[in-house]
Amino acid sequence: MARRTQLPFISMRRSEVRFRPGAGTARRALLLAMALVGGVAADPVAAAEPPVPDAAAPRALDATLPLPVADDHSAESLRLCQRALVARYGGRDRDVPLHVKAEHFEWVLDRYLWAPYHVVHHTVLLPDEPAGEREFTFGDDVATWNGPLLAALSYKYAVTGDRETLGRIARLVDGLHFLQTVTGQPGLIARCALERETPLHTATLRYEAPDGTVYHVRSDAAKGTYNQVVGGYAVLMLCAYHDLPPESQALARNDLQALVHHLVRHDYRLTERDGRRTSYGNLTPLVATVGVPFNAQLAYMIVSAGHHFPGDDPRKAKRIAREFERLRNTHHVYYESPLTHLIRPQEVGASPFVKGMNDRNHVLNAAYVGLLIELEHTRRHGKQPDREFLFQLGQTMFWTMQHIENQLNGLCNFMWAGILSDPGVLRAVVPGDRERTRRQLDKVTAIGLEQLRRFPVDRFSRPGRKVPTRDPQWVDARKRGDSYWWKSGPFDRWEETGPPTNHLCASIDFLHAYWLMRYWQLADGNQ
Repeated sequence: MARRTQLPFISMRRSEVRFRPGAGTARRALLLAMALVGGVAADPVAAAEPPVPDAAAPRALDATLPLPVADDHSAESLRLCQRALVARYGGRDRDVPLHVKAEHFEWVLDRYLWAPYHVVHHTVLLPDEPAGEREFTFGDDVATWNGPLLAALSYKYAVTGDRETLGRIARLVDGLHFLQTVTGQPGLIARCALERETPLHTATLRYEAPDGTVYHVRSDAAKGTYNQVVGGYAVLMLCAYHDLPPESQALARNDLQALVHHLVRHDYRLTERDGRRTSYGNLTPLVATVGVPFNAQLAYMIVSAGHHFPGDDPRKAKRIAREFERLRNTHHVYYESPLTHLIRPQEVGASPFVKGMNDRNHVLNAAYVGLLIELEHTRRHGKQPDREFLFQLGQTMFWTMQHIENQLNGLCNFMWAGILSDPGVLRAVVPGDRERTRRQLDKVTAIGLEQLRRFPVDRFSRPGRKVPTRDPQWVDARKRGDSYWWKSGPFDRWEETGPPTNHLCASIDFLHAYWLMRYWQLADGNQ
């Protein structure tokens, strides 16, 4: 029988981590029908110890595979390597061990998708010939998905202590700083930047770097951009910050402070350098004394991150602290009593008016990170978490998961199973039918694992058409070149109409879910 462990929070410094033998017993991975797991002790909410580092760290990428030579970035050489990798494990993507997939996907990121300005593009066009050059492609949400990548690498560092991973984190912190610099507006992050002399699509803002390099930028940040990027910084602060070089620490804490202060200073409306508000940047969390559905959880998480991980400017820190007090203690924007309000922001994730999985992913992610910050803050200070707060913000996750329980969203499933893996937190967040929730946690964990198994090693996009269905689809039946599967429509099957293109898609979505799952010790990382 599987046993749930206490909250696996990593200390702010890895040198403070204490090892606990036997912690993190893995749940058995069935497909969709799971045996009931019982015997959970009625522990109080506790200030938990850090987890045992996972001994099953990924092996280095197998050097016996036909790896491309140093300067060969052609699509065909990568395909040859990927076909050999899958063949080694029997010819099916599903049979490639998860830790091998994770190592392969990170190698692909390093080799093909990191731009010289330290930003990872979620798509890149590879050349036909070995002597050709990669083309980093325009994307509306490059910055947005660099946030989950920062979280993924930070979870990985918490699990493995790998120094190369710490170097990648520092590199990404530098890239996110660059995306703030190019807008010319303090605290406003660009959605995409391309090193090129002429505009492309909506990347029309020109930026010339001190070395004379010209970039064209899409600014116009959206609320989802800030939700994901600030969420990535929060996980970084919890898992890896104190082991970063001092210059990377300074960039991280001050860029986070700038992002949050920009939002507060401009009354929760993201604002361009010329004073125009961005198209989708209204994060107003409160109307009168009622929290605004969707915005409430995002705004609270962003302000909470800025408050708990302050930068060097005391004036900005004081202003952010005032906003934190207002959102957390004065108005509770993320929760309204069912007895007094018809509009209840905590139920937004189950609303039929929410824009599909994209917004449900955003709101659940915001509530999850908000709870992470609270639990780590109380642990560091030797306090008990506020049970009422855990319940109120936890209700956002509860209602969202009731709606998407069967929609095969591995990332959201792991967030829910992870945050409730401590029995005391489960008691606080779910005061009702906890046995039903325990069964749900085992079910959604198994779904998440099956999704990871089904991730194709080959992430080249293919022409085709989207076919709406009535049933949720596994990732291997969906669009191969989607930038981030966890935000896409779960009921859409992709009908291919031609051979693969040379557009390669980053597997940030896999890495985010995989390392979050490993961080919470939800399953054996060698599966």
